[in-house]
Amino acid sequence: MIVVDTNIIVYLKCTATFNAQACHARDLDPVWVVPTLWRHEFLNALLRIARQQELPLHRTLEIWRDTFNGFVSQEYQANMELALRLAMEQQLTCYDAQYLALAHEFGVRLLTEDKELLRKFPAVAISLNAFCGGAPPSP
Repeated sequence: MIVVDTNIIVYLKCTATFNAQACHARDLDPVWVVPTLWRHEFLNALLRIARQQELPLHRTLEIWRDTFNGFVSQEYQANMELALRLAMEQQLTCYDAQYLALAHEFGVRLLTEDKELLRKFPAVAISLNAFCGGAPPSP
């Protein structure tokens, strides 16, 4: 089990960037958990990508439904008091702190490409590259 930042879900479902590594990470640990916040962050990222790539609405909705259905059973409410404490003490957004709080609650790592989280929390946050052991697998 690992807590997964929304940026990793975006790589898995919407972009070519880091897609192979995100798929490999899912193979290495298929139990991905997310705070309920992921829905809002993912929708925002999906909208940005849909606009940039001029995706039609039906395709954008298809991506949303597929992703939502894949993660809804893996979402948990983060401890908001812990998230607020972390945000205040570590100079984070409450959004980022929810991922850390969830990782703390489950006693697992946080898979992310967020540079600030990786820098400030090296014992908890882990990058795709580090999690996958280096380069993405060969096709």
